[in-house]
Amino acid sequence: MHRDPKLYLFDLVDAADAIMTFIVGQDRDDYLENDLLRIAIERKFAIIGEAVEQLAKIAPDLASRLPDSREADAFRNIMARGYMLTDHDVVWRTAIETLPEFRAEIVALLDELSTGEG
Repeated sequence: MHRDPKLYLFDLVDAADAIMTFIVGQDRDDYLENDLLRIAIERKFAIIGEAVEQLAKIAPDLASRLPDSREADAFRNIMARGYMLTDHDVVWRTAIETLPEFRAEIVALLDELSTGEG
């Protein structure tokens, strides 16, 4: 039996929330200099990519509605397998510029799914 697809969406929100909490009061230099911060952020991005990948397997129609879903999966692959390829500037920019919008769109999708179920 497959996991409820909405649970993957909740995982996405949880991981995004964690990253957004980690970066409060931090800047790019803090990120680059703090191994724990960097590893924590990268791990949560890996979780985001994995959740997108798993959602695409069990509910491709729903996964296709995610913003930048292909990019999230590719990002996860780099984090998981290509640590030497990690561009820390891209990770940091994604965390501060892209992630809040991504999270908002996931929350809106969850709201829509909850409303649609009545």
